[in-house]
Amino acid sequence: MAEKIAKKKIVRKIVNKQASRQKNNFDSNNNNSNNKPFWIGFGILLIFSFVMIIVFSQNNLTGRTIQNIALMPKGSELFMEAKVDGLKDLTIHFSEQVKNAQIIIQRPQLISWKLPGVELARFTISFTDEDKVSRIDLRTKIREDKITSAGLSKEELKFYLNGQELETTLEKIDGSYVFYTASSAELGEFVIGKKEVETTLPAVEETGVIEPSPTEPETQQPAPVPAESLPTSEPEPESFVDRVLNTLKNIFN
Repeated sequence: MAEKIAKKKIVRKIVNKQASRQKNNFDSNNNNSNNKPFWIGFGILLIFSFVMIIVFSQNNLTGRTIQNIALMPKGSELFMEAKVDGLKDLTIHFSEQVKNAQIIIQRPQLISWKLPGVELARFTISFTDEDKVSRIDLRTKIREDKITSAGLSKEELKFYLNGQELETTLEKIDGSYVFYTASSAELGEFVIGKKEVETTLPAVEETGVIEPSPTEPETQQPAPVPAESLPTSEPEPESFVDRVLNTLKNIFN
């Protein structure tokens, strides 16, 4: 009898152990299935972050900022940071509705015009629907020591678009940086710098100088010789024939 009771206890322990193992496996599977959406989401987030880092790194390395626009209503404005060669940010004002457009800000590989003077920054702004832009507001951020090392004062720095000067305002000085703003109704190739002032010398009046006319060499006339100094010609003596003729003339006369 005692042996049967002992066997039942042993069997019961074995069954309890197996049941406990199955329960632990079930709980582990449940935990894994519950955590699966979390790990999937976390993996997607990592991949997205990696892609964005690559995109922004390429933009910074190539000096380019690209902004895709799905829809902008008429009369709206779009603010975007650029950080391309001195340009900090810009605000674009739309005169018409814009759909599926793209803005590209970059350093030009080939310059279309040259600024005669000091140039501190250059960039181009292009837009697929440029005719729907009424105005663009620009803000630049330049180191103060970069301005002074170029031999300029803070007040001399200006924006230029395709060779034409834009009205530029010194907005503020923050630490070692100077901020400028300007507005333009057109897009294109912008330069930040100082154009040389072309100095024109006054025209010099030509004074007439009378040059002496060449004089003909004087021909010396021979001085008149006095009559006394002229040689006198003595009469030649008459020949015999002449004397005979003269005698006959005298006889007949």
